[in-house]
Amino acid sequence: MTMRAWLVVLLLSSACGQDPSAGATRPGTRPDPGTSPATATAPRTGGDVADLVFAALGNWGSGGPGQRRVADTLARLAPTGPLDFVLLLGDGFRPQGVASARDPLWRSRFEEVYDPVALAVPFYPALGPADLKGDVAAQIEYGKTNRRWTMQSFAYDFQVRAHGRTFHFFAADTTSLVGPAHVGATRAAQRLVVHPLEQSKADWKIVFGHRSFYAEGKERSDGLEAQLFRDRLGAYLERHKVDVYIASDREWLELIEAGSATLHVLSGAGAGADTAGPARRGPLTRFQHAGGGFVWFRFDGRRLAIEFRDAGGDLLHTRELVKP
Repeated sequence: MTMRAWLVVLLLSSACGQDPSAGATRPGTRPDPGTSPATATAPRTGGDVADLVFAALGNWGSGGPGQRRVADTLARLAPTGPLDFVLLLGDGFRPQGVASARDPLWRSRFEEVYDPVALAVPFYPALGPADLKGDVAAQIEYGKTNRRWTMQSFAYDFQVRAHGRTFHFFAADTTSLVGPAHVGATRAAQRLVVHPLEQSKADWKIVFGHRSFYAEGKERSDGLEAQLFRDRLGAYLERHKVDVYIASDREWLELIEAGSATLHVLSGAGAGADTAGPARRGPLTRFQHAGGGFVWFRFDGRRLAIEFRDAGGDLLHTRELVKP
């Protein structure tokens, strides 16, 4: 069985402690994801000597030619990795999420866009604000019929090994994180990220979600939500030595270095030119690109290369992280 097949089978068989369908909610409401994170370990066949290769993109589901161009580029590059999986950073079903596991948007925004042969790899989704306006439980239910879609819970984590090192990935529900403290979904959104972070012994830690800590190259200061986000997640990134935080709430590519242990990567250009707008640099911006694209990651046993690529796949900028 191939490594990618093992990824799909094992991740689908790893169960959260609850029935995901039990969290079904009316469209426009925030679900309570429960109390137990869904955690899976994805061993790599043939040992763990192969490079780890994955891509990340958000704001991806326009259904237009821009999204298709980015998707076609991913499909073309996938064999060169080979690509192991894709992180989806939210807002793939604008403006109101999906209504059910049979919503036609699944076909027009996902199945018909991301080639099922060239991109026969797991897709790990995180939720964005548009997703939460629909039936989020339907996104979990959909994975029962399409094994590429591997949302295990509203927030979850998984691990892979490469070159003798363990990578731990944490999908955060960043919209619920800034909700009222007395709401169950808010508390659970924090718990489902913070608890596995506290327990993790991984060599590399990567958190991904929709909301970013920085806007236009400077720390966000847009009121109470920004402060809550820093308190409920930002402080834990530093405390638990998260290497990379990947977000997508701006529709461009950006690398931000804030003088901390965590590198901030923005990859919100998955819809290509369909939704692209002008990007605005700030004092912490080290690279920025508007017009569509994605971020491509490769770990070769010594370094994690973070490649910013445009909608056609051309390499725009590379940042490397090296750990002893």
